[in-house]
Order: sequence, then structure tokens, then C-alpha cells
Amino acid sequence: MEATQIDHEWTWTTANGELLAAQPGDWRVTDPDGSIRSVSAEVFGQSYEPVGHGRFRRTGVFRAQQVITRTSINTTEGPAEARPGDWVVEGAAGEQWPVPKRKFERSYEAVYSMAPAARDLGPRWPNRFAAGVPWVLTLLSITAATWGFIVIHDAFPGASLAQQIYSTMAMFAGGYIAISNNPVYDPVPPPGLAIPSVMAFSVTIAAAGSVIVTLSTQARNTVRAMVTRPHVVVIGSGATAAAIIQSSLANGVRALLITEDRGSEAARACIHRIPSVVIRSISESGSYGATKWILRRCENVVVAAESDPVNLDLQATLSSRMATRLGARRSVISVVNDADLVDAMRPHRISSLTDEHVTCPAENVAEHVCHLIDAAATGPAAIVKTDDTGRTRPLVNRVIVQVVDVDLDHVAAVGRVSPVELVAPTISLWVKRQCWSRSFLHGNELPGQPGNNPIVPIHLEVPVEAGDLVVRVYCGRSGSHVISRYLEDCRLATPPLVDLAIVVADEQSVTTACRTFDPFGQVSTGWDWLAAGAPMTTEQVTRTTLAVDPDLTGLNVHLVNDDVRLQWARVFNQTYEFMFAGDYAINGWLPGAPLGSATKIEEARAAATVRARGGSAEEMKEARTNAQRRISNRLSSELAAKAMIEFLKPNWQLVRYDGATSDDPPPAPGFDSDLINRIAALEHNDWCKRRWYDTSRRGWRRGPTEMSCCAHSRLKLGKHTFAELEDETKKPEHQEKLPEKSYSRADELRVAINYNRRIVSETYPAIAACFGYQIVPANPPERDN
Repeated sequence: MEATQIDHEWTWTTANGELLAAQPGDWRVTDPDGSIRSVSAEVFGQSYEPVGHGRFRRTGVFRAQQVITRTSINTTEGPAEARPGDWVVEGAAGEQWPVPKRKFERSYEAVYSMAPAARDLGPRWPNRFAAGVPWVLTLLSITAATWGFIVIHDAFPGASLAQQIYSTMAMFAGGYIAISNNPVYDPVPPPGLAIPSVMAFSVTIAAAGSVIVTLSTQARNTVRAMVTRPHVVVIGSGATAAAIIQSSLANGVRALLITEDRGSEAARACIHRIPSVVIRSISESGSYGATKWILRRCENVVVAAESDPVNLDLQATLSSRMATRLGARRSVISVVNDADLVDAMRPHRISSLTDEHVTCPAENVAEHVCHLIDAAATGPAAIVKTDDTGRTRPLVNRVIVQVVDVDLDHVAAVGRVSPVELVAPTISLWVKRQCWSRSFLHGNELPGQPGNNPIVPIHLEVPVEAGDLVVRVYCGRSGSHVISRYLEDCRLATPPLVDLAIVVADEQSVTTACRTFDPFGQVSTGWDWLAAGAPMTTEQVTRTTLAVDPDLTGLNVHLVNDDVRLQWARVFNQTYEFMFAGDYAINGWLPGAPLGSATKIEEARAAATVRARGGSAEEMKEARTNAQRRISNRLSSELAAKAMIEFLKPNWQLVRYDGATSDDPPPAPGFDSDLINRIAALEHNDWCKRRWYDTSRRGWRRGPTEMSCCAHSRLKLGKHTFAELEDETKKPEHQEKLPEKSYSRADELRVAINYNRRIVSETYPAIAACFGYQIVPANPPERDN
């Protein structure tokens, strides 16, 4: 582009017609397409570099966001307007300016996005062809009408103008009207009229067919959408909604799309397998028509436009419209890309778990990374069983987590960068809270044996010592830079100094690059590694590499669809597993794990697995029971997380931890023994009464089946209250050793009783710390002045 510095005030006009004023000293920039704009001297010096002969090029990294509604922007030259489809670009100093869509696509290149463009959406030519059909039909109709009128005018010169026009219009209906004064009627049209008549009637048939196809397609999609009972309704038209739709297809989740354009990126991602409904504006979703019917019957709503403010505003609107319809399994969730904004929006004090929530792609990636770290800290490379009683010992002293931001130096050089573009700070924050949480937990308490199994502590960014297991997380805006930095570290470190490397980049690129670099290294995706039981070796001749795709993970439909209740339930379930930790990797309650609506499928799947290996009918029955127990435990964790907040009232509360910038965990709440026993009794008695619903067998004459959370308890603890369990431990018949066991029934009951106490003293503060909260007295004593 060409640029000249002007020493006086001057004005210029934007592509949308706004008149803007430039100040003395500003640069007059002429783009390759001939458009003119101004750039302040300070910004020009930071963002442009000369290429010779009075020409310059723009450099650096900018934040850009596509708008879907008319948006007013305060630029340095004055107010300007961005129209739907335009991009608003933010420079290094915080200045903003609108860029038309086509110009943006020619001039800018994406270096990182938490809402990536949908992949493999197919060619766009069918949509472009469909858009050109009306113009072609219009041109043909004008040509046929003009041609036919000229022929009729020459063939019937005595007819009036109105008669000639009427006869011309008859051609489009496939007819011919002779307007001669000759009393002998000649039904054969003039030879020159045949071609324009055929052309006119063909245009009529084509136009009618297009209308019928369009209306029938819209009607079919609307009926299909209204008949479908989707698990998740995605509202949006851009790359974010398209990525969620693709994830729904890949994971077999029933989904439905509400979009503004049949040819949008999200609509093309549906590839005729997911129904879609087109409306004039997504802000009208749920206000009338088909969308109102759909949102009344759906289970979850995800607002996934390309603007965080638009998503939050529509979420608030839908929540008010659906307030009377939100139930036990319904929620309204908006996608917010700014991780700092999401963390700042968390309430200072938690009084209940609501249905409304926001989901952040960066936080979803960070949560998955924390799952991988937990599995490494409890897997075969960190813990080993010492005997048949279940006693374990650690193989490592600590798990050290290192987060490598490959763009740190680059960011410092270019200046201000939006937090949405950096996933490294979010991962560091979540790992720090994970370290806090694990400091409150202890391992499995074995019946009849003193002490607990050890839990390997997790530390973030501390010096590595002998006997430590090192986990290093590589992340950044550019996937190629992340992979290059990891391979460079692998080349310089021989033998490898990292036991587990987590590379946050495109998983296919990571797998190909790593296997080419080291054919003997262990490379897999994070999800596959968890499903395989977290296999890992600490030998110094090999390394384990995990690929975490930020696109597939950040906008995974299961993670996006999780509301506050399921997030807290997953953490509760995770800490529950730590309290029974053995020599197996704890991967917790993974997103998308079956719940009540999938009970029948899970039971059949478990039985089929036993049948495939030749198991007996009794084994298949036990497999079905275990599948039902796993679902019951998950739903019980959700109810337990909700009950936790109620049990702490009115004397204790959860508030944001002020020391979030330090490495010190939140202080222990300091519960006394009486309070622990009281809440433990409430927890056990509430567990005995918890119910969940099996909706997988619902029929037209049969509703959901009510199930008890304590029905599958191996010790049958649901038959007794907490006080009665204490009495059971003192009965003489429970003091004898169990067959082939080194402990008695009384020992088992004592462990169960203590488990409820440990829920209060360990699980409660661990869950709070995981989300950056601490448990404090509701009415703390006043400080002395």
C-alpha cells in the first residue's frame, strides 16, 4: 500500500459512507483497491514497515471480531458504523476501526482463534449458484418479453398497445392470443413468435419450480425441527456455531441449529444431517413461530454467535422467556471467548447453583488439561500397589507442571493482546487451583488398617528435583509455533527431561510431526490416553506426548453444553474418586458420560461386552447393575454438590479467594468436630433419599422410572440413618472377620461413617478451591481497629 504523511487536517469517507476527519501528522494510506483511509502517526509507526518506493505494509497481531448487527464504533477519526458481516479490528493501542468483510479476507490472516472456522464444510458453489438463479430468470424473462413484444407488434400492427402487451403476457402462461381483425381465426402463431414463447414459458416453469422447491425445503426443515426433540439447540451462524455442530455430529448428539442464513457457515456444517431453522435475526429466537416451539421442548440452549456481548444479551433474553420452563435438565448457555471476562463474571458469593451459565473455549481446554494431569498423578507411573489389601505407595515424590507459552516473547514485542487469544494464562490458573484442591485430599482409607493411601502432590512452576514426575504443557496462538517449540526442546533434551508433554495444537499435526521426529515415542490424543488408563513410562529413553486440539476440545459439544451444576458435579465426582484412590489412573467423570437418558443403552452395551467374551447370565446381570451404578453415582454427585451449599448455610458460605494471585491455597475452613458430624449426618441421610430418573425407557404409556441413589450400595447403607450406623459398629455379630478378608463388617462401617466426615472436611474445601473459592464463616467477627 502507498502512504503519505499529511501536515494539515483533511477528511475521508469510509466504505459505509461516514465522513471522518484526520488530524495534522496523520498518514494518508491508499490500499491496493484504491480506497483511502487515515492512520495516526503513533499507530502507523507501530504497525507499518516500509518496503521501498513510498510503499508500506502492515505488520503485527491484531484482535478482530465479526459483527452480526449494525454496530457503532468510536474510531480515532470519529464515529463509524460496522454493518453485518463486517469486522471490527482492534490495534495495539486499543484503537478500533471497521473493515468490510471482503477487504478483511484479502488483507488479514488468522494466527489463532478459539472459535475456528468449521472444517470440511463442502464447496460453496451450490449456494452461489442458487443465489444467481433469480438474476438469470429475470434476464431471460426480460429478453423473452422484449422479443415477443417486437414480434407481436410486427405481426399485428393494427392492435392497440394494451392488446399487444396482453398477448405478450400470455406467452408466459404457454398461450397464444391472436389479436387480428380478420374474422377467420388462425390458431397457428407467427413463426417468429415460437422461440420467445418457449423461452417465456420455460422461465415460468423454472420460477414456479424454484418457489416450490424453496417452500417445500423450508417446510420440510421446519417440520423436521419441530418434530425433533434435540438435546442441544445451537443459535448462531458463524464459525463458533459451525464447530459445535460438527462436534455434535462427531459425538452423536441430537442437535438443532437456529441461524440467520441458509448459506451460513453453521448451516453448511449441518450437511443435511442436523435440522436447521432460518430466522431474520437470532435476537428473535424463542419469541414466535417455530423457534418458540423448539425452545419450549429442547433440553439445552447454546448461544454461539461471534460476539460475546451479543451472546450474553441473548442469553439473558432467552432465560427470561424460558424462566417457567427451565427444569432439572435444561439450561441456557452462552459462548464467551474472553477467559478473563468469564472468570470476572463468577459471583463473589455462591448461594445456589443456577441454570444459567457461560462457557469459555479456553477454560474447556484448561479443564481437559487438568484431567490429564490428575490421571498422570494417579496412574501407573506415579502409584503402585504394594499388597493384596489395597495399600499403595508412590513411585514419585511430586508432579511438577510447567506451562510453556511459546508466544510470550512475541506478545511482549507487539504490545497489547486480548486475553481471548492466550490460553496459557487460563491453563496456569486452572492448574494452580488444581494444586490447591489436591492439598485438601487424602487417599483411600482401608478397613482395619491405619492411615490412608498417599496422594502425590501437584505443584506448578517450581524447581524440579530428583524423583519428580514432570508434566510440561506447550500452548500458544499458532499451532505450528507450538509444535516447533516442542520438537526443539525434544532435540535439545537428551535424555528427555519431561515425562509427559501436553501439546495444545491441531492433533493431526502433532501426531504426524512427533512420529516423524521420534518413531519410538508414545503419541496419542488426550481423550484416547484417558480411555486407555493413562499409560506412561518414566524411562529416560522415551517420552509420552499428548495432543490436545484447542478447536475440538474448546468447542466440544459436551464441554460447551455443561452448565454450572454439571461442572460442580464432575469436580465432586473427581474428589470422590480420590478418596478411594488405588493403583489406577483417575480420569473422573469425563464430559458426555451417560446420564439418566442413556441408562438402557449403557446396560445393553455392558451386557454385550460380557457376552462377547463368553460370560454367564449372572455376569451380564452384574454388568448391567454396574452400568446403572455408575450413572447413579454421577447423578448423586450432582445432587451432593447442590446439597453442599445448603448444608453450609447459614453459618458458612463460599466466597472468592482473595489470594488467587499467590501460590498458597485457601486456608482450611476450620470446621470443628461437632459441625463435621452434623453435616456428615445430613449428607448421609440426604443420600438415602436422593432420587434420579431413568428416562431411557419412556413410552407413550410410561413415564420416567424413579431410581434410588443408594439402591446399589454394596454395604446396604441406605437402610440406616447416620446415627444407626454408629450403633451398627458396636454390635457383636459385626466384630468377626469377614470370609477371606482381614477386616470385619464393623471396620467397613467405620470407613463408611468416616467417609461422610471426609466429605465435609476434605471434599467441600477441595471443590471450592477448584473454582477459586474458599469456605468462610458467614458472619466473620469484626476486626479490631
